[in-house]
Amino acid sequence: MNNKPKRTASSYALIVGVMTLTIVGSIVTFTAYKGLTKSQISERQSLNIAPLDGVIEKGAVDNLTLRRSFTEAEFNKLVFNSISEVSIASASSPSGQTQ
Repeated sequence: MNNKPKRTASSYALIVGVMTLTIVGSIVTFTAYKGLTKSQISERQSLNIAPLDGVIEKGAVDNLTLRRSFTEAEFNKLVFNSISEVSIASASSPSGQTQ
């Protein structure tokens, strides 16, 4: 005779649930991996991209420290003078465009 115990519907539901969870987990994991490894640049572009060496030239730093700083009044005077020059030039040209 057959001495195997009879499977109930709940054991089948458990198997289906575990299989579904495994499949969904695999799909989500693959999608996350694909998103993290996807690149918008081509191989040719990636070969042309040079890494930064991190070296700072002393001459460039010296030039930055020697630059003149402008006060707000000086800056406003420069900006207003250049705006008035542009408006005078545009008014004097016949087409209204600067040359």
